[in-house]
Amino acid sequence: VVDCIFGTYLMKNNIMSYDAIVGARYYGVGNEYEGVSIASPIFAFAILLNYNKKLPKWSIVIASIVILITSAYPTMGANVGGAISQTAAYLLFIMLIFDVKLDFKKVVLIGLSVVGVVGAFAFLDIVSGSESHLGLFVQQILLNGPSTIIQTFARKIGMNVKLAQTSVWVNILLAGIFIIGIFIIKPPKQFRMIAKKYPMIFKGFIASMVGCIVTLLVNDSGIVAASTASIYILIPIIIISINMLVLENKDND
Repeated sequence: VVDCIFGTYLMKNNIMSYDAIVGARYYGVGNEYEGVSIASPIFAFAILLNYNKKLPKWSIVIASIVILITSAYPTMGANVGGAISQTAAYLLFIMLIFDVKLDFKKVVLIGLSVVGVVGAFAFLDIVSGSESHLGLFVQQILLNGPSTIIQTFARKIGMNVKLAQTSVWVNILLAGIFIIGIFIIKPPKQFRMIAKKYPMIFKGFIASMVGCIVTLLVNDSGIVAASTASIYILIPIIIISINMLVLENKDND
């Protein structure tokens, strides 16, 4: 967040960030840290809420808005995919922690919120004249019509297919899909215990999973972003499950 405010200098020179030399990206938040910015805050919020009952939930709303703005604002993070994924994941997490019952209307509300947030940042981009890829994308739609949207998504799909064949990140994503799939299809006792013993953390897992899926669908390097985001789901689940097994064995002894 701080780095985005001051021009993403650290982001540009980080070994885990985008490579300007090969033309992957030249400014803002890269896809690697997009995944981090989706799942890491949610996991941190979930931990704080789970162990600090006095923490006001509205503070999570404010923190989420700040992170979203710094990640997506045209002169800061300028990451459209991040704006879409963060809005969906953060809003879902906020609904879950406030015990809002999810139904079709709430899902539609999340979708409309995503459209509204992206539209707002696109407007700010055009007005400010920063000419990030979001503003240019909107201008292309106005000039060439809806076909631009189809072409853009086709390019994103093609890039993800290419990354699936060449990037090492796909291995992390596949491992994540496999492990998460097991927990969803045939959840072990430990996973059910996590939901019961650590309800806020479990809600964080759900919101982060949604963020992974959304970023995989809307980003041209969604595999990379989804992989880095899944780290904040897989490792905590594995560690918590192992700790539960150890404690259970000690109790049995």
